[in-house]
Amino acid sequence: MNLKRFCVGIFLVLLLHLIPSVVNASLSTESSIIQTTIPASTAASLSPSEQPMVYDLPYPGLLPDHPLYIIKVFRDRIVLLFTRDQLRRIEIKRHLADKRLSMGKALINKGKIELGASTMSKGEKYLFEAVKDTHAYISKTPEINQTTIDILLVATINHEAIIQQLLNDAPLIDRESLGLSFQIAQESEREIRTVKSDKL
Repeated sequence: MNLKRFCVGIFLVLLLHLIPSVVNASLSTESSIIQTTIPASTAASLSPSEQPMVYDLPYPGLLPDHPLYIIKVFRDRIVLLFTRDQLRRIEIKRHLADKRLSMGKALINKGKIELGASTMSKGEKYLFEAVKDTHAYISKTPEINQTTIDILLVATINHEAIIQQLLNDAPLIDRESLGLSFQIAQESEREIRTVKSDKL
């Protein structure tokens, strides 16, 4: 029993030391891999701070249809669990939302519409959490950097545009499953715009 506890303790210590490097690697090396051009009509409605017209999505990596995907999910949860800095948590949640949007697109391109839509909806929930966390953080720390808000606004706008493109291309029977992700993305945009107006 003592040996078992010792081994678990060693594992936790190593895990705590590895968490920062995992987070940094996840946020740096996996970003800006896939570029998605949003419609010109959407870009025209954006202010200069809400650009760019080309939005970078991270490389999807292992998809939910892979048997080892559960390890990836466990890693993401561990990273969030051990990240105490609120701004860092917001950044990670936005990254996870981008990641799952990228995964969802890849699954849909493989013809796995339902799994792709489910993956996207989980990602949009991460994005909505990031927005809500930002709102809560501002109420306690008004001096939050405006860039954080603008980055989230750009993310929500682009998520909407990307999902809208998928909805336009999807058969009618598949639009309902994708519609949930679109609704969550719209709610995220409304919320972050409220945050931005309150901050001004």
